[in-house]
Amino acid sequence: MNITKRQHTVPRAYLKNFSEKRKNGQYLFTYDKKNGKIHEDNIKNAAVEKDWYTLELSENKLAWEDFYATEIEPRYEKVDRLIKTSTSALIMNRSEVIDDNTRIEIAILMIYQLFRGRTGRKYTKVFAEKVIPEIIDGAREEIGDRIREDEFADAIEKISSDDFQMMVYAEVLTDPERLMKYARMIASRYWILFRIEGNNEFITSDNPFTLGSINDSDDVPSHLDFLGPSNVIYYPISSKLMIAAYDRGVFLGAMEELNKQLVILDTTKESTFIDKVNRLMVRQCDRQAFAKSRTILKKACR
Repeated sequence: MNITKRQHTVPRAYLKNFSEKRKNGQYLFTYDKKNGKIHEDNIKNAAVEKDWYTLELSENKLAWEDFYATEIEPRYEKVDRLIKTSTSALIMNRSEVIDDNTRIEIAILMIYQLFRGRTGRKYTKVFAEKVIPEIIDGAREEIGDRIREDEFADAIEKISSDDFQMMVYAEVLTDPERLMKYARMIASRYWILFRIEGNNEFITSDNPFTLGSINDSDDVPSHLDFLGPSNVIYYPISSKLMIAAYDRGVFLGAMEELNKQLVILDTTKESTFIDKVNRLMVRQCDRQAFAKSRTILKKACR
């Protein structure tokens, strides 16, 4: 029996931090890049794709989705604790709020989020187009005449299929050790947690792992080169809080002193920076951008 499931490319555990709670659920505003319109919706309908993680060639077709549900989504509890701590009235500007354990846990969420959406899937196809021909040539050289041509053709068709590539991709993304090294690299950067005070807000998207440049370049860096020294990783964790991760070799002195600390942004004085990050979020989204406020989202989409 075929299984068709509506699966989230961004977890509801994350999206709820950009939504408003109502009697019948959590609601946010969604910008649709395809038609340029903004509408209000329940988070259960945001960043949803049919059979996005369904593995047609596996005995357990939902193994990939189950992995995210049991191994990744629970890590958002650490994000929720950081949000509660950082919005406490007792936490002042320039307070150290991010411990090393929290930093690695959130870095893991960042790296999984980068590769679970359309952006990650796109780069996987680019990689597959380069690697598969090499595999085929190597197989021909190794096997030689020991296999019939029609059997070899069937094997080539299988490993070139989208379903097979999905299986390989899922194997990589459900093995924590494979991506932990990248998470550690992100965690080793200088991290600043920005908090907005005032009416402005951070927005997010179906590709919330967003890249900026320390020299304010308009060029969007490749997400395959997210650890480039001039790249700044922006990762909003709520409508009022955002993590920015900077390369250690770029900033010294004052930046080092801000590592792991909370920096409060006054809306009346820092709106340019907030608006810049929000525009990047829209520009780099796959299909949708999300916000708690229609006004803020509309401004970012201009």
